[in-house]
Amino acid sequence: MRVPIQIPPARAGGIWIGTRKGVYRLADGRVSKLPGEPLEGTEPGLVFTLCEDREGSLWIGKSNGLWRYATGSFKHFTTRDGLPFMEVRALRETADGGLWIGVRGEKLAGGLAWQRSGVIIPIPLPVKRSEGVVALCEDRQGRLWIGLRNAGALQMSGGAQNPAFVHFTDKAGLPNDQIRALCEDREGNLWFGAENGGLARAQRRRVTALTAENGLALPSVLPILEDSRGAMWFGASCGGLNRLYQGKLTSWTAKDGVRCHQLHDGAGAFTESRASHFA
Repeated sequence: MRVPIQIPPARAGGIWIGTRKGVYRLADGRVSKLPGEPLEGTEPGLVFTLCEDREGSLWIGKSNGLWRYATGSFKHFTTRDGLPFMEVRALRETADGGLWIGVRGEKLAGGLAWQRSGVIIPIPLPVKRSEGVVALCEDRQGRLWIGLRNAGALQMSGGAQNPAFVHFTDKAGLPNDQIRALCEDREGNLWFGAENGGLARAQRRRVTALTAENGLALPSVLPILEDSRGAMWFGASCGGLNRLYQGKLTSWTAKDGVRCHQLHDGAGAFTESRASHFA
């Protein structure tokens, strides 16, 4: 199997695995490929993001659009259906059953869309050029945080009908304007992972930066995860793993057996295993 791109849990048990060659499911110790997965486009199986909704439908963000797998069949959504661009980089289900969609494209003004009942509505963003949306996170107050490629981050309130935005850049304390990952922890702190900029934590309106100078294994932080113990895990685009737990930052690199697997430009994620693999 190729290097995993994203690994979220499956509601029926096990986990979904997005790879460069399509979608797989790991359950009961067995790996099976999603049956009947269409192979279209120049990079037919490149999966950037996955999201299983409350009804059991699996949403798949690929380089050739958005796919929904339900009751054994696929439906394909493209720019003809309202996507701002074909490369779907981020998905986030909302409390009312809707789906936020982030897409990436060169010289793309915007990159956000809202899906409900199969209807996709593009949402204009207050940025002139960002090359799209590559990360999404909904905080406990219901606000959507949007990671922009080369334009910082946006905080959006008001939903799809009445969106209101606040724009954050490196001038507000972000590591830089190339935000690749977003995560809210159990204490309500918001974490920003950046390419070639390390990591930042927003805590009570105070932004604290963590970079290689603070002990991060590598400067580019892509996936971010909070585990069941409250430890924060940070991965890098080319090897490197970092854990922040009880104020102590621990790093693993190639010297510790964390090999360099260059994931596809901004993609990459991990999830917690039920078994304890790290002391």
